Amino acid sequence: MGELAKPFKNNQVGVTTAGDIRRSGGQVTADGQPGNRQSGHEQEDFVLLVPPGIRSKADLLAALADAGRFPDYFGSNWDALQDFLRDLSWISSRKVVIRHSDIPLQKNPSECRTYLEILQTALADWSRSAERDAAEPPPEWPYVEHELRVVFPTGAGAAVARLMGDEA
Repeated sequence: MGELAKPFKNNQVGVTTAGDIRRSGGQVTADGQPGNRQSGHEQEDFVLLVPPGIRSKADLLAALADAGRFPDYFGSNWDALQDFLRDLSWISSRKVVIRHSDIPLQKNPSECRTYLEILQTALADWSRSAERDAAEPPPEWPYVEHELRVVFPTGAGAAVARLMGDEA
């Protein structure tokens, strides 16, 4: 895949433009194997690999549900995806990485923009969650405070900027 775009600090997306999905910072990481810090994730991370060439919303949602091991009650629509990415309660790993082989739905800019906005919202929510000093949940709850990272190939930055309506 080559070099990855920079992942943002504290639950941010790995693209270098689109206002860095509204002005976040980070470091550049190179592609590597799972377990290599340079790959954007480590071996113990929960990694959702999004395959290349996804052209339909249904295929994207199915791929995410499969890779993310979403519970059976996943509704296969944008609202359900947003809810699931803001929950992640079925995942026991702290770090969750959504790693894209390319930008899905590029041939449908409206749907692609919706997907990117959902990722942006989930990242922002997990980032705020990490920043606030919330009360600890009871020990019997299987709650994990997750760290979400979204990674795209390096060359995706200009396309994401265009899709999000930012200058490339």
